[in-house]
Amino acid sequence: MEFDNSFIPQNAVNIFSPIISISSKSIIGFESLYSTTLFNLDNIMYNFSTLNNKLLFIDLDLSCIDSGPKGLSEALKTLSHISETAKKYSILKENIVIEIVDSKIKNTDALSETIDIYRRHGFIIALDDFGTGYSNLDRIAILRPNIVKLDISLIKDIQNCIHKQEIFKAITGLSRKIGAVVIAKGIVNSAESLKSLELRADFLQGPFFYQTPDNKLNEKLEILYKDLKCQILLNLEIRQNRITFLQNKMLYLKSIIATTSNIEEALFKIVNTHSFIESAYLLDLNGKQISSTYISPFSKYGQNTSLFSPALKDSDHSLKMYYYKVKTGESDFHITEPYVSNATGNRCSTISAVTDNNYILCIDISDDSTDSYMNLLAE
Repeated sequence: MEFDNSFIPQNAVNIFSPIISISSKSIIGFESLYSTTLFNLDNIMYNFSTLNNKLLFIDLDLSCIDSGPKGLSEALKTLSHISETAKKYSILKENIVIEIVDSKIKNTDALSETIDIYRRHGFIIALDDFGTGYSNLDRIAILRPNIVKLDISLIKDIQNCIHKQEIFKAITGLSRKIGAVVIAKGIVNSAESLKSLELRADFLQGPFFYQTPDNKLNEKLEILYKDLKCQILLNLEIRQNRITFLQNKMLYLKSIIATTSNIEEALFKIVNTHSFIESAYLLDLNGKQISSTYISPFSKYGQNTSLFSPALKDSDHSLKMYYYKVKTGESDFHITEPYVSNATGNRCSTISAVTDNNYILCIDISDDSTDSYMNLLAE
């Protein structure tokens, strides 16, 4: 199936920015490249009426509501004008997305009241430029948007920044739980597109998708679709190979612990001969640490050591997931989600398994993704 591009007529190419769905191979909507005002709204809707049944995104400045009742009255007049103009060009209000830049608005109560009125009139609500200015997570609870549009500053070079990626994942996870979809805006290249999609953005928008005579959008989207499919398959393969490798490696390490007469010496040997291991320690079946924590000589401390230090012998780990999962028998081999190691301050995952002599072996491994995995294969 080729992309359902329903391409922008030539007279509207310089007016609208398409919003792309790679998964459904379609353009799901259009946003004016210019700020929407009451003066140009008629022209925007006229041109939009030539585009087949898509969503029209209207960037609306509602900062007037901060001025009190007079501002709220102005916002309602804007609502009436949008409704009348939509009716003039036979555009359903259900196909109009009202984008709210909440960073411009301080009166959250008035904003919530205004948005509720727009919603009752049938408009879709989008929270625009999320992640900048005053934007914070409580605005999502207040506005209950149908769509969350992530700010350009979060998307820029996201493929190279783990901090942006984690923020992105947190927002997409929250949005899905409340029933909102996510648009990554400001996309300028394929790398940002692929990483945003990997992190579960629903739709994409930005200069990368502008249609020009020398920039055939359909071909570009087909390439992106194929690249995404290949990347998903590669990620799944890498993940499965990594898990298989670690399971086999854990079997070997368990055998060392099960056959040793000196567990402290065995743990010291393990961390000194496996560079991917950040630290290693043993628990009993009650979650009590029965060994020292051995830190790898290859490990580099990631943060202030006054905040992070290795767990001591007799420490209680019974509330930790890496203990609970294997102790209850839910899993005989468990890998945690990445977190910051208490021992080193580095991002790591903890692998745990019950040994044949009824200890729980825990090892922390570096969470440097592909680079870390390549190091594993070299050992």
